[in-house]
Amino acid sequence: MNKKQTGTTSSNEQDYQLLEETKKLRTAKSTLYVSKKNRWEDASSTAYIFVLFGCIGDIIIVLSMLGILSLPIASTRFNQIIMLLLFTVFLMIGISSWKKAIILKSQIGEEEDTTKQINAWLEENMTKTTLDTISDTSVPEEIDYLNKLNYLKENLQQQFPDADIDYLDALADTYLTNMLDSQA
Repeated sequence: MNKKQTGTTSSNEQDYQLLEETKKLRTAKSTLYVSKKNRWEDASSTAYIFVLFGCIGDIIIVLSMLGILSLPIASTRFNQIIMLLLFTVFLMIGISSWKKAIILKSQIGEEEDTTKQINAWLEENMTKTTLDTISDTSVPEEIDYLNKLNYLKENLQQQFPDADIDYLDALADTYLTNMLDSQA
């Protein structure tokens, strides 16, 4: 009976240690990095939708205000003004998203070039052999993975100090995952 309790306690202690190690390796600002290409696609689609609805809505409300169209929901002048303001805000959001999309589109090529450069550096300097030297078989596989990931991140941050940390984290995670998947 005592052995079962010890086994359970040992398992709980290992789970606790795993959780603590994970907390140490993950920073408070641990977020997923979204590439500039994906952000550009999101901003572009947001721009199209909001500009389209803003323009159509403003046109319909102006036609209603002029008496050309009769809309039950916009029967009073107050409702028409509120709806006109609402659709104008949609239009402004669309224009703002369009500006953001234009800026992001100009940055996509630079980010792709940087990604190629970082991936080439990883392939050249962070080989399977290099990562095997820091591997620790005495810890659970998840902790070993996080230790390797942390090692990659630290080296990337030293090699590319001007790059965004979340960007480097995402590249390190992708590289390590691909490396381990190719071994399986």
